[in-house]
Amino acid sequence: MDKLNECKELLQRTQQKVVSSNKEWTTFFRFASGIYKYDFTSALLIYARRPDATALAPIETWNRVGRRVNAGVKGIPVIIDTDHWVTLKFLFDVSDTNGEEKTLPQRWELSLDKYNIAIADFEDRYGITADGASFKVKYVGWGGIPQTFDKKNEK
Repeated sequence: MDKLNECKELLQRTQQKVVSSNKEWTTFFRFASGIYKYDFTSALLIYARRPDATALAPIETWNRVGRRVNAGVKGIPVIIDTDHWVTLKFLFDVSDTNGEEKTLPQRWELSLDKYNIAIADFEDRYGITADGASFKVKYVGWGGIPQTFDKKNEK
């Protein structure tokens, strides 16, 4: 089986696992909040392979900021789906790199007061609650949350 199909199967298994319980869902959302620059599909694949990942980038980005990926480390494949093709991109966690301390990325965190504002905004904009079962079923899918919301706002 090729790597792309392996990733697609892993994605499906991970989606099922994440929505299997409130605890799994919460654990995934905590993880995904730390890698907020990646789309939902990528976050699921990263979570499946490296649930301890904190800051990810392709090797070219690490090189550009003065960090080097450690020898022998395998990248985390994520699916890149464009209008013309589907391919894989490989990401590396900061823990798999080395370099001067000043080249380490700064981690963004959501404080509790901002979290409550974000949840209220989320409920107001999209008319759903983050703890509802319908939320999990409706918004966990191949396209992911951002694409679903963008389509809803176009109407």
